[in-house]
Amino acid sequence: MSTLGKWIRTYRDADVVSKEDQELAKENERLCGIVDVTPRGYRAWRNRPTSPHQREDMVLPTHIREQHRLCLNSYGRPRMTEELKELGLEVGHRRVGRLMRQSGIPVIRTQKYKVTIIDSTSRQTS
Repeated sequence: MSTLGKWIRTYRDADVVSKEDQELAKENERLCGIVDVTPRGYRAWRNRPTSPHQREDMVLPTHIREQHRLCLNSYGRPRMTEELKELGLEVGHRRVGRLMRQSGIPVIRTQKYKVTIIDSTSRQTS
């Protein structure tokens, strides 16, 4: 038996750790078992710093909102991607679309939809 194991067993039932923390630890272990993740892996994920890509995803919606405002809310995903690339940002159209959806940035049509099909009953016969 290791020293750590003895220490854990000795102080587990003592008042060193609050009941709420013990219940939370049990719940976390149960959830880790459900999603098939080790508790150690879960803690490593929680303590891991955000990646550069995630940090960019937090900043990009600000640039998208600003460009969206400047273009009078009419730019969609493809044109917005081109505008961001002109600003020097490395983005793809799928990422821009995802960030626009997640940020709730709608696109407003500036021109009405026009039907281009001619109805055959309205034509004059010769």
